[in-house]
Amino acid sequence: MSVLERLKDRMYRLEPTTQTVYLNAMKQLVEFAGEKEVYDGDDVTGFLAQKGREGRKKTTLNNYYYHFKVIWEIMGWKWPLTPKARPSRNKPYQPFYNLSEMEALMEAAEKAVKAKGRYGEFLKLRNKLLIRFDAGTVLRVGEIARLDVENYRRPYLYIMNPEKDSEYTQRLLDAETCDLMDQYLKARRRYKSPALFVTKTGKKASRISTRALSHVLLGIRKTAGIYKPRGGWHAFRRGGMTLVHKRTGMSSKAISKVVGITEKMVDRYIQLDTTDAIEMWAESHPFYDKAAAVAAEVRADEGVLEPEPVPDPVPEPEEAVERVGAALSARYIRDPQTGGLRRVSKTE
Repeated sequence: MSVLERLKDRMYRLEPTTQTVYLNAMKQLVEFAGEKEVYDGDDVTGFLAQKGREGRKKTTLNNYYYHFKVIWEIMGWKWPLTPKARPSRNKPYQPFYNLSEMEALMEAAEKAVKAKGRYGEFLKLRNKLLIRFDAGTVLRVGEIARLDVENYRRPYLYIMNPEKDSEYTQRLLDAETCDLMDQYLKARRRYKSPALFVTKTGKKASRISTRALSHVLLGIRKTAGIYKPRGGWHAFRRGGMTLVHKRTGMSSKAISKVVGITEKMVDRYIQLDTTDAIEMWAESHPFYDKAAAVAAEVRADEGVLEPEPVPDPVPEPEEAVERVGAALSARYIRDPQTGGLRRVSKTE
C-alpha cells in the first residue's frame, strides 16, 4: 500500500476538503522525494527549498510546513524539524488612508448619498461626520456601532469597554468635528433611538450595524475613486496612527495610551517606508540642522536658491561729502598735496 493510500485511510474522520489539501501536499512531496516508507527532515526542507526557488511566497511555504506537520502526526511519525526551520510568513498587506485620501473621502461622503429630501440631507451629514470622526478618533468599526448619544459630551467622547461596562476611555475631539457632531445631533433629534449613528427614519430608526457601516464606506470610497482592497474602517486606524507619528514623532507608548492598545500593536499599525524613516531621522537629529544650512548655502552658490540681497555698502566720509555737494563744498576743499579734505578758513 502506497503512502498516499495509507494517509487517506487514516483521515476518514476529517472533512473531504481537508483530506484533499493534505493529500495534495503529500503527493507533491512524493513526487519530489520518491516513494518511501518514512520521510525525514531532509525531504521536507529540500521540498520547501525547491518551492522557494520556484518563486512560491513565504506564506505558501509556511502552509506547506504546517500541512506536513499534521500529516506526520496522522501517520504516527516523529516530526523531525525544530521550530527554527519553519518558514516565515510574508508581511500581510495592511491598507491605510493617508491625509489626502481622508480629505477626498470627506468630500465624497455627501456625493455618495442617493436618497432625496430631508432624509437624504441627514445621511449626507451623517456620512461626512463618520469619515471625519473616525479619521480623528481611529475607533474600530464595532466601537462606532456601539456608541450612544450619551457617550458624547463636547469636546469628549466616552467609549465603553465591552468587557467591563463600568470602564470608559475618552477621546478628545477637535473643534470642527464637535461642530459637525452638534449639527448632526440637532438633525437626529426626531429619531427614536439611543444610538449615536442610526439608519432608517422615525420609529423605525435603529442602531447602524457594522455591516451597514462597511457598506457606507464602500460607497464613499467608490465615489472618491479610491481603489484600496480591504480598505475598511480599520484603514483609518492605521492611517491616523501613522499620520500622527510621521508629523510629530509621537512615540508608540504615547499613542498606545490614547488608543488603548499595546505598544507592540501600535508598531504593527504604523506604516512607514525607508524614505519616511530617513526623513524623520533627519528632522529629529540635531546634527542635521547644520547640515541643512550648509546644503542651502551650496544650493545658493549653484544658483538653485536666490541668495539673500546684499545691502549697499556704507559710503566713505569723502564719498559722502562729494554726494552732499554744494552744502559741504562751501566749507571744505581738497588739499592738492595730501589729497584729503580741509576746512576753508575765513581768510581764504
